[in-house]
Amino acid sequence: MLRQAFRNFQINRAAARAERDLLTQVKARWEDPPATSQHGLGAEVIVSLTSHAKRFPTLINTLRCLLAQTVQPDRVILWLAPADERRLPDAVRDVIGTRAFEIRITPDSGSYKKLIPALAQFPSAYIATADDDVFYPANWLEGLIAACSPLQRQIVCYRAHGMTFRHGVPEAYGQWDYEANAFDGTVLVPTGVAGILYAPHALPATAGDAETFMAICPKADDIWFAWMGHLAGSEYVKIGKSHTPHSWRGSQKTGLHVHNVMGGGNDRQIAAMVARFGTIRQGRYVIR
Repeated sequence: MLRQAFRNFQINRAAARAERDLLTQVKARWEDPPATSQHGLGAEVIVSLTSHAKRFPTLINTLRCLLAQTVQPDRVILWLAPADERRLPDAVRDVIGTRAFEIRITPDSGSYKKLIPALAQFPSAYIATADDDVFYPANWLEGLIAACSPLQRQIVCYRAHGMTFRHGVPEAYGQWDYEANAFDGTVLVPTGVAGILYAPHALPATAGDAETFMAICPKADDIWFAWMGHLAGSEYVKIGKSHTPHSWRGSQKTGLHVHNVMGGGNDRQIAAMVARFGTIRQGRYVIR
């Protein structure tokens, strides 16, 4: 027991040291931003994310990552429910208007807020989604854009799982090919934590059907958007080797991981998606 306690202490100390190093990078990038270039995609590029009050203590760290990129987006939009906007910390309010950052208010649809309102209000834009509790390197957006082919209906991601099948139906989420880099016989499911870029019209109008997604897939937006992208016939571009980016310490206490993964929520929502839309099949995948 003492040995395990000491081991846990070492792990926590190493994690704390790693986070301090990342926060030092964030501070340096914010105070001395990297040189930026234009994205050249011929349409607006929007970085879109959402948050809620329990994540506000570390939100500014992620915003500073997203506002100090080597490629400048046209907008960085934080979507908030009305009740959360009233509780926003001053550190976040102070950067409104800085480096194209803005806040917009939208009805509370949970994690769907990071994409659904952006799709509705900017249907011809390239939309890069980010999580609110993650460290993103300075070339994060540049990498997504570099992998994108203009005028193509594409969905570009850094991280994805491979949905596996048994007797023609999806296996339990825990049996999937986690952080996959090849998709032979599996369906590519991007995970939003590392960032996803949606080209204009890469998702069908059905993607914005709030009544349906809140009824059958309310806490698994990654699953919903993967189904929608495959139904639309969009091409998926997977960049590099999948990995889990760093989340700020303590932020995952309020994440969906406990409900979706540990509580079996993903499996229930996947079953509901199959019942409503049928099983999705392999799409067009490019690995870069």
